[in-house]
Amino acid sequence: MAIRLARPWDADNVAAMHGRCSEESRYERYFAPVSQWREDQLRRLSGGHRGATLVAIIDSGDIVGLGNVFPEQPEGQRTAEIAVIVEDSWQGQGLGTSLLQHLIALARRMDFEEVAALVLATNTRMIRMLENTGLAWTQQTDAELGPTIVRMTAPLM
Repeated sequence: MAIRLARPWDADNVAAMHGRCSEESRYERYFAPVSQWREDQLRRLSGGHRGATLVAIIDSGDIVGLGNVFPEQPEGQRTAEIAVIVEDSWQGQGLGTSLLQHLIALARRMDFEEVAALVLATNTRMIRMLENTGLAWTQQTDAELGPTIVRMTAPLM
């Protein structure tokens, strides 16, 4: 397995991975039924944002995991938001943790001061993965997001 920066021509493979993910996995990542993800992901894969997208590729060439790191605010450079989705059949094997570690390293190289992740409060697997990265995470709810989503932040310094 390899983790690398996504390229524009990965878009169809990324779409196929999302198609293999359960509705629950897609909901845990996007907090809504996924119908608009493709435009957003295509823009990110094409470099149309100030962050980076990583893909995890197995020997067959299939993408089985995806991670994003990007400024939390459009003009911000202090906080990087990170997010991960892993195909269901690859969950529980350390791939999500590996993607998170790569995203955190990227955020450091991009000179962000902290990372943030928005996580469903019921997504204890993701919360536990974040807490196991070695960073000092704090959790808070956000009035705009409501009680079902937790905003986790950790300093990178």
